[in-house]
Amino acid sequence: MPATLDCLMPQAIILVFVDSDDWLSRDALEKVCESFRDDVDSVLFRVLYAYPDGRMRDYEMSPFTTMTGDEGFSVSLTWQIHGCYVVRNSIHMAHPYDEIAAGIQR
Repeated sequence: MPATLDCLMPQAIILVFVDSDDWLSRDALEKVCESFRDDVDSVLFRVLYAYPDGRMRDYEMSPFTTMTGDEGFSVSLTWQIHGCYVVRNSIHMAHPYDEIAAGIQR
């Protein structure tokens, strides 16, 4: 199901965003859920580039522990952080990023 349709499910507690050419390790969701606390609204996955010859390399970004939503938004626009993440549904619904989630008709 497309990510934009998943966002319309109000019963979801968290939403997962990955691209169509990405895949998750078997323990990725478990590790992300362990990172959620009352004061955490979104968690980035660790992203690795996987090459046909079997090599893997981390997505390069400056290390950080936490950042505000405004900071995260700002650095995501310039790909200083990647776009594979988990976010609380309540945050996403309050600040939809696309026309479908915002309920805008064309």
